[in-house]
Amino acid sequence: MISKQMKLLSAAFLSVLSIELYSSQAQAAESPEALVEEYVQAMNEHDWNTFAELHRSEEKNSLYNFFADPANEAEHSGVLNVQNAVLNELVEINLEDAAGMLYHEYDVENSKVFVFGVDYSVYDESKYYSSGINYNFITCINENGEWKVAEMLPIADPEKLLYCGYLFSNDYDAAIYVMSARQRGYLVNYNGETFGVLNESASEMSTNGILPRAILNQRTVPTNSTTIIYKNSSGGKETLNFHSYCLGVLAGEVRGISFDGIVRQAQAIAIKTFTWHYKIVPHGATEGYDVNYAQQSYQPSKVSENSNVTTDYNAVKSVWMESYGGAIFTAYYKAGTYADQASYKNGGEFKQNGARWLYDNNQATTYKALLKYYYDSSTASTGGAIRFFDDNKNEI
Repeated sequence: MISKQMKLLSAAFLSVLSIELYSSQAQAAESPEALVEEYVQAMNEHDWNTFAELHRSEEKNSLYNFFADPANEAEHSGVLNVQNAVLNELVEINLEDAAGMLYHEYDVENSKVFVFGVDYSVYDESKYYSSGINYNFITCINENGEWKVAEMLPIADPEKLLYCGYLFSNDYDAAIYVMSARQRGYLVNYNGETFGVLNESASEMSTNGILPRAILNQRTVPTNSTTIIYKNSSGGKETLNFHSYCLGVLAGEVRGISFDGIVRQAQAIAIKTFTWHYKIVPHGATEGYDVNYAQQSYQPSKVSENSNVTTDYNAVKSVWMESYGGAIFTAYYKAGTYADQASYKNGGEFKQNGARWLYDNNQATTYKALLKYYYDSSTASTGGAIRFFDDNKNEI
């Protein structure tokens, strides 16, 4: 008698085998526009083998594993939530106009960025896929002579594209409304229906039901009970407390004693801003997660190695940062080098070791000054100065 475990292993093997057989027969898209059309068609037909094959090589195995997991189908996770999908609009976007809203960096010569509007019907309303015409970025790259999908992301600042002169149908107004709602903590579908909240204590809607532009004092902030969906290195998804996750990332990124104090506090605010951004604009909508192991070094077991990691996090736990334009932006950061930081000023990317140099050399001696050094007047902050506020949304 074959055990249940053996049956599951056999099914998984056959699933992988069928994908491998299909992969060898896949047809290359003739253009990035044709690739997007095939992408939407595969969703509509629930042809998940084709859907996975349309992605660049580093995404395929992850998607194969995602589709092979019966729990994802049972839960209508990510793209498996889609019942029907119809391409409604496709507009090419200059790479520089999408700067700060895409996760990866791309070569202009070998990539194309589009805004595509897809009319979905879904099993369950979610922030990853919801009813109506959803507008998202889709980036296509030329990989070994074939066009492949590199990433699909919500548009963090839909109005920016209008300011850049792009023209969309009237349906695009819903994209602005949906993102304005998210900035205030509400989950609204593209039919204008509110179906949930991002935080457990979202601010009240205005009396006329119109959500004002998300600027200082008009947004929600993560609370002690806010959660995120994290994809770990094994491909599993975990629901984690927002602050516990950020603390684990802080320990993974800068737990050494040389970062104790102001420098680590600045890094903590950058981590919180980065994570909050992807809570609002999820990195992994296709697989139904917000952030993954490759984006940040989440190492909760390291928190206990230096008690000052927790002390520094708590010192700025109630401090929040937004861009000059009122957005919770992608606060990029890297290790960098301990050296003169003049060339990185206003570069839009926080340098961890560079911040130590600035602090040690009295160039920036507060967490605000360190963050402003890198983020002010950058594409990350829409050209102006970043702003800080507390849990009660009072400017600080």
